[in-house]
Amino acid sequence: MLFADLIAAERADGRRMLVDNAGAVAFVPYFARYAYETYVAPKETYPNLAEVPDGGLTDLAEALSKRSCASTTCGSWSFRT
Repeated sequence: MLFADLIAAERADGRRMLVDNAGAVAFVPYFARYAYETYVAPKETYPNLAEVPDGGLTDLAEALSKRSCASTTCGSWSFRT
C-alpha cells in the first residue's frame, strides 16, 4: 500500500495538491524532479482501470482535465494567482 500512503501523506500536507475531488486526486509528489511532474490517481485501490466504477472514471477524467489546465487558464478555472 505504498502508493496509498503517498496519497494520504500528500492530502494531509496539502501544499502540492492540484485536485482533490470525491474519487480522485492529482498532486505534484514531494520527490518530483520537474514542476510539471504530477500523479493522477483514484482514491480507492483497483486492480486496473477497467475495474474503476463509472463515477470514479468521471472523477479521474475531471482531475486529469484540471491538472492539464494547471499552468494555463482553462475557462474560469486556474491555478495562477
